Amino acid sequence: ELARMMAHAQKKLGNTSAAEKALEGAATADPDDPSSLVKLAELCFEKQDYKCAVRNAHKALKLKPGHTRALKIKAFAYRAAGANDQALPVLDSLLGKTPSDVSVLLTKADIMLERQEYSRAGKLAAKALKVEPDSPRAHFAAGMAANGTEDYKDAIKHYKTALKGKKDDPVILYNLGVAYSKLDKLEEAVRTLKACTKADPKFPECWYGWGLMSLALGKEKNALRAVKKLKKLDKGLADQLEGQIE
Repeated sequence: ELARMMAHAQKKLGNTSAAEKALEGAATADPDDPSSLVKLAELCFEKQDYKCAVRNAHKALKLKPGHTRALKIKAFAYRAAGANDQALPVLDSLLGKTPSDVSVLLTKADIMLERQEYSRAGKLAAKALKVEPDSPRAHFAAGMAANGTEDYKDAIKHYKTALKGKKDDPVILYNLGVAYSKLDKLEEAVRTLKACTKADPKFPECWYGWGLMSLALGKEKNALRAVKKLKKLDKGLADQLEGQIE
């Protein structure tokens, strides 16, 4: 227990190396207690050392199978490392234990979105929204799932709700602008994509979308402004947009 207290103090002071050593010592001193291994896994995760996080979470689970915190660290570390095939069974195990855990539901939803399994992603997001109806992350996931099934009205509804909690988020604004464009709501698309360029002036897709939608409305000057900006950010997109103008 003293070693864990020392580790906590070192972590508070920002001395992660000393904290790591103290936790390793605590785990050695009490090899039947998973607590130090779980804390060590958390520390490794915070350092973005995902292999270390998985390794220590796995050790903790050997001592106490089904340890919820160890399972979460292991799943999220796999996900952060891009090892989705390894993350999914751990996430499923967690959902068997805690089916209403929003962070677990949405982590799995994100993987489903990447795999273009939009129906499954939408169901997971819907479950998360039952628990946290105002969650911006859950609404964004629901919006992305709806967008994937070409239900753009539903996507717009969720994106707009997500923006209430994450005002001026460029990724949400970009996807909202694209959804408006899919419904030929060009004025709304231009306005939203312009807001996206202000929220993140270095987001090239926002400039491209704004320029393209402006061009569709006959606003060639705006499109040329977008081209000029894109030449500094993404030459490929700049050439594409310039080709549309010509």
